[in-house]
Amino acid sequence: MMEWAKEQANWDAIVSQAVGGNAMAQAAVGHCYLTGKLGDKSCDIAYNNGVAYYEKAYHGGQNWVLNPLVTALVQGPAGSSFVGLRSAPMKQICALAAPVQQRNIPQLLEGANRGLMGLCFLKGIGVETDKNYGVNLLDSAAKEGSIVSAHILDDIFRRSRYGVAINVERADFYQELAKKNALAMQSTATN
Repeated sequence: MMEWAKEQANWDAIVSQAVGGNAMAQAAVGHCYLTGKLGDKSCDIAYNNGVAYYEKAYHGGQNWVLNPLVTALVQGPAGSSFVGLRSAPMKQICALAAPVQQRNIPQLLEGANRGLMGLCFLKGIGVETDKNYGVNLLDSAAKEGSIVSAHILDDIFRRSRYGVAINVERADFYQELAKKNALAMQSTATN
């Protein structure tokens, strides 16, 4: 994207293309509004505009914006108290879920964000309920280091959530994985 942006005449031309529906330009404008930079160009942070342009770019086929978009939605605007999973706009996040399955691109999501998509499929928010796909997304997220995803899977298999049968052996596995992931995170933080 940075190379593409450099090839454009100027910022106004990129914005014009974004408004005109060019998905690459939408990704560039969204990136600039969310990060404050696009190559050498500085932008004023405009969270809502950045998210809106990233959403347009994603739906226009720019798959790579998926993870930064979900991250932006979870973190919320800079300086807000709207940070973290409990206050994340799940309907807005889950509106991104169907293309994840259709385009077969869950690998583009980092662990915790992939786990969020798994919850969308388990709960049927914005997508048709698919408990197997949801559990698979949470599983890969947990195995990639997501503590939250491992805890969710422990709860799912221990208490038969979302129509998934009780499986104490699997619940114990995910409980241990959550502990292992937490220790790995602590180790990384202290190094």
